[in-house]
Amino acid sequence: MFKLAFLRRTLMTTVSILVFLLSSVILGQSQMQYSKLDLISEVTSVAEDSTFSVAIALDPDPGWHVYWTNPGDNGNAPSETWTLPEGFTAGELQYTEPGFVPFMQFMSYGYNDKALFIAEISTPAEFDGPIKIECSVNWLVCDDSLCVMERGKASLSLRKGSGENLSTWHDDFEAARAKQPQKVDWTAEFVATEESVELEIQIPEDAGDVSDVWFFPAAKKLINHAEPQTIGVENSVVRIKSVAGVRYDRYEEIVGVLRTIPSSAAEKPKSFEIKAQRVKQLTERDLEEVSTRSPTDIKALSATH
Repeated sequence: MFKLAFLRRTLMTTVSILVFLLSSVILGQSQMQYSKLDLISEVTSVAEDSTFSVAIALDPDPGWHVYWTNPGDNGNAPSETWTLPEGFTAGELQYTEPGFVPFMQFMSYGYNDKALFIAEISTPAEFDGPIKIECSVNWLVCDDSLCVMERGKASLSLRKGSGENLSTWHDDFEAARAKQPQKVDWTAEFVATEESVELEIQIPEDAGDVSDVWFFPAAKKLINHAEPQTIGVENSVVRIKSVAGVRYDRYEEIVGVLRTIPSSAAEKPKSFEIKAQRVKQLTERDLEEVSTRSPTDIKALSATH
């Protein structure tokens, strides 16, 4: 009788452990109808009065895509709600450089492959471990004929410690950071009319060749995303002219991403995050190397990530 009871307790304990492990996997990564959701940490332990990185990982199924902070003509960027221990705070999501997602006559900005949206978590001066971080996420996933709003909740548990122990995800975080636009303080101005939005950026000499570019505005509906952009260059000044969008007159300041267009498959695009102020008119210039290009012509800036 004692042996039977012992075996029964052992079996129940084993089942409980398996259920706990399965629950952890389900909370850590969720397979939705057309994509996967995961919440990952760059560290395995968390220190007091510090910051560390976590990331919402969205992995669309083959043929599907998710969206950048400005989705372009169609789509929705991911939105998140954090549940954190007392005294912890989460920063804004950090987006990697966007790519083109064409559909019929429309042009959207997003990612065809797995994308990491990094957030910095700040910890208080004192806390008890372990800590649990939970995030509810809503995102739109689309293919060439269907869009589905998916939502899920993911969580992770971290022990209190030095905060220096890197997880197996460290390389993924580094790869994502390498795809984030470099923030620069270049002088930039723009004018916006009912017909066009014209952006002028002064490029420092040490920035290298940034003359053949595409501009991805974070401001929604500022430009017509599917229309060509005209690029003109005069010495260290680059001017980009786009067809105006329906909200061309709403912005006094804009933020956007400049991505260089490689001349060969061996060359990788570079990206820069710039901020521009609205002005009444730009300085008259004798622009050279003027070229006009449609987004559908630029295969190097597809949404493949």
